[in-house]
Amino acid sequence: MAIEGRTGIAGYSSLEPIVEVPNDQWVVMTSGIIAPEAGYFIPNARLLEDDDYEFRNHVRRKVWVDSDKFEQAWDVAAALEKGGSREPPF
Repeated sequence: MAIEGRTGIAGYSSLEPIVEVPNDQWVVMTSGIIAPEAGYFIPNARLLEDDDYEFRNHVRRKVWVDSDKFEQAWDVAAALEKGGSREPPF
């Protein structure tokens, strides 16, 4: 997916610099997280808002969202946005 996004092959031509691909549903980019197949983008600024719990519930309720995968991508992106680091998932 990352290679396809950077080369413009397949349906992922709108992906910008990719930071991490934590799972097969979400991609962490320099500007936020995206579920490429659904075309659903969440900007970094949204990751740090005070009402993030309510917004995260809103996203989790979408039929196509795998909650565990969404939370994994959110946690990675939020940690990076806060200037932190995280342990690899393996």
